[in-house]
Amino acid sequence: MEYRVDEKIYGSLPQLDTIARYIAILSVFATLGNNKTKLEETLCQALEAGCSAACLKELFLQLLAYVGFPRAINALDILQEVLVKKYGENMPLMPTTPATEAPKRAALGSQELALVNPVQEASLRQKYQSFSPELVDFIIDFAYGDLYGRPHLGKIYREVGIIASIVTLGNSFGQLEFHMGAGLVLNLSPAAIKEIIAIAAKESSLANGELGLQVLAKITG
Repeated sequence: MEYRVDEKIYGSLPQLDTIARYIAILSVFATLGNNKTKLEETLCQALEAGCSAACLKELFLQLLAYVGFPRAINALDILQEVLVKKYGENMPLMPTTPATEAPKRAALGSQELALVNPVQEASLRQKYQSFSPELVDFIIDFAYGDLYGRPHLGKIYREVGIIASIVTLGNSFGQLEFHMGAGLVLNLSPAAIKEIIAIAAKESSLANGELGLQVLAKITG
């Protein structure tokens, strides 16, 4: 039980519920991608604590947009192994959600992004339209049209996972600023964000934690 997410390891985390704690630490381990044992053990604990298999699958699918296919596929493979070991032939049927139809991706992506920041799309287009307009299309269509609005993982939990992952990556001031702001819009408290930073910093580096705190201080004044 060395890696269990509780007060014995991480201190008191009153602002995050149990599911959010597991989402944060699983995002960190999946982003790092360098310790299968930690990820397996924490997945088992998360399932015991009430995280659904569908929720965990969505968490790792979401990472496609933030850490890429290799890390996300690795995490999904480990989740599948854990579920097979836990349930065997009695493994529950995993709910599936088809990918968004191509003609609807852009409109849905714009709608999902506007829920957390109504001016972000315009800002992205202004910044990248003359240099890489396709980047904006990928962000809108894929990260938000395909992934962000999928069921089985609520938006506040999505932001918990995204913030944990980006803090772990380090050196992503702008993306941290946006996603911490999105978390605040979704009623994730500054204290809860500090706890996510602490979890990510413990497993990655103090420098990453310091950057996260700097960004949080900037957007909360």
